[in-house]
Amino acid sequence: MPKKPIATQKKVIDPKELIAELSIEEFNKYSDEYYERLPLPEFQMAKPFSMVSEAPEHFRLIGAFLDGLRISPGMRVLDFGAGTCWLSKMIWRLGCPVVALDVSEKALAFGKRLFDEFPVPLKPDCEYEFSVFDGRRIELPDESIDRIVCYDVFHHVPNPEEVMREFHRVLAPGGVIGFNEPLGNHSTTSESQNEMRTYHVLENDLDIDELGAFACSLGFSQPRFKVNTLPKLEIGLDERNGICGDAPFSRTLTDAIRNAMRSSGVFFFDKEGAIMDSRAPDGLRHEISLDIDRIILKVDEVVTIKVRAKNVGKAKWLSGDPTKIGTVNVGTQLYDTEGQILSVDLTRGKISKDVLPGEALEVKVPLLVRQTGKFRIGFDMVSELVTWFKVRGSEVVYIDVEVLPADGVSK
Repeated sequence: MPKKPIATQKKVIDPKELIAELSIEEFNKYSDEYYERLPLPEFQMAKPFSMVSEAPEHFRLIGAFLDGLRISPGMRVLDFGAGTCWLSKMIWRLGCPVVALDVSEKALAFGKRLFDEFPVPLKPDCEYEFSVFDGRRIELPDESIDRIVCYDVFHHVPNPEEVMREFHRVLAPGGVIGFNEPLGNHSTTSESQNEMRTYHVLENDLDIDELGAFACSLGFSQPRFKVNTLPKLEIGLDERNGICGDAPFSRTLTDAIRNAMRSSGVFFFDKEGAIMDSRAPDGLRHEISLDIDRIILKVDEVVTIKVRAKNVGKAKWLSGDPTKIGTVNVGTQLYDTEGQILSVDLTRGKISKDVLPGEALEVKVPLLVRQTGKFRIGFDMVSELVTWFKVRGSEVVYIDVEVLPADGVSK
């Protein structure tokens, strides 16, 4: 008599035995069958709004997840185990080109429907694509991805070390992997046992110490963890005031935090070579100098000023298309002699290359004023669609300007 597959036996299923019994290809096949049998795929496509009971937890986790990824518009993101691509679409709406990757072609077909049939109010100016994963190699070039997201999916992977090597290969220097995963004895829960027995879906137990050690051996950092905020735990006013007044945490509170951290985690690995860039406001500072402090020009006359700009912050300045988020330029603003701003965006001077912290360059900045009179022009760096550097603490440099009529005669 042939032996029954582990997942059909009545005993408690050990995920290690399931990995030994099934091939990568069989796991992939069962995943496709899982999505094929969904009675209402729109339910999966509608996450995180599918169930009111689950929505608060999703929103809490997604917020922590996106914050820890240090994601910025323009970053290319790989959604590993994308399923019906609901998270892929959320990331795409943030202005990030996204690659939705899954072993199930059926799941990705639902994902394509989600993108194509359900429009959004403001369509992002970036691409999205879908890719079938064979369970071993990610069909992307080396160092072509800025961020990888694994949202409640890595514990389904039967070959985690092989996949982590692929993550390291496709991530650009400074890239980040974000995980939201169950930890501890996840496989022994009734839900996990049912998934493995009914659908042959692997519900593995992730050992964060083993995963962290292996990631470090590849060149990743030690993992960073977000601390659970425990929205289901409620305390009274007296306990709240006591905590805020430096009273010791109650046993109830400390036990809840410990248990939550033991059973699940939102954590991140950073690939070596990490450096911030101008797609986010953090780390943006400049020193600007000019050789002049006063200039006379004619109305509608274009005059070029040489500006020396030094990057004294911690983030790389990105050059390129000034319409793209995070491109850094020298920006000018027009003020009257009393310091009231007249034009927020007067002119722009493009930087010629990316500028690393500590580097400096000379920028040719055009000036053009369309009214006569006496003014002040402020010179500042601007990360387009992100921030002016003065908002982050940099000093604006000003020159006095007298604008004459076109005939050059002051009236």
